[in-house]
Amino acid sequence: MTSRKPFKILFTKQGFTYLATMVVIAVIGIALSVTGYQWKTMSKREKEKELLFRGNEIRSAIAQYVNTDPLRRYPHSLEDLIKDPRSSKTVRYLRKLYKDPITNDDWAIVVDPVRGLMGVHSKSKEKPVKTSNFRPQDHCFEDKTQYRDWVFIVQPFIPLQAPIANPLPNQTTGPGVPSLALPGGAAIPCLPTTASSDEEK
Repeated sequence: MTSRKPFKILFTKQGFTYLATMVVIAVIGIALSVTGYQWKTMSKREKEKELLFRGNEIRSAIAQYVNTDPLRRYPHSLEDLIKDPRSSKTVRYLRKLYKDPITNDDWAIVVDPVRGLMGVHSKSKEKPVKTSNFRPQDHCFEDKTQYRDWVFIVQPFIPLQAPIANPLPNQTTGPGVPSLALPGGAAIPCLPTTASSDEEK
């Protein structure tokens, strides 16, 4: 008789209340877990959008800096994009010095020993949520496994050997050296670079 008491307790009013409470707690726990995961994913997606925006703003600013120089010189630092040291006037290619939105810290900069500052990237080793459907200028980020692999770099230009039938808005086909294609035009080629990142120093 004593061995059946625990089972009898389950079928009492108090027993049903206890079971119902445990079920409710379990359901709430699952719901909170799912909500937390969804919120974290949404938060990462928003940071990714900001990373793409800021990275492309910097890349565009570097390209503009190079395009305004007859010798196609690159900036020495990000500060040069806020105030061009080559000009006596205040010339800005970037509105402000953006932080890396993923780490909320400084960017890792990509520097070529000869050319100068060529680009930036995040220092984060986190796995991105977005791995496909990038815009043409960001197609190099396809299937990357870490945010630091999203490198916003301005590659050295390759002089055109002959005029092309349908030139891009940021290319020239006449005499002289063609300009660098700015983000928003054709896809920037995923070329290997010998430039080093300050993250490796």
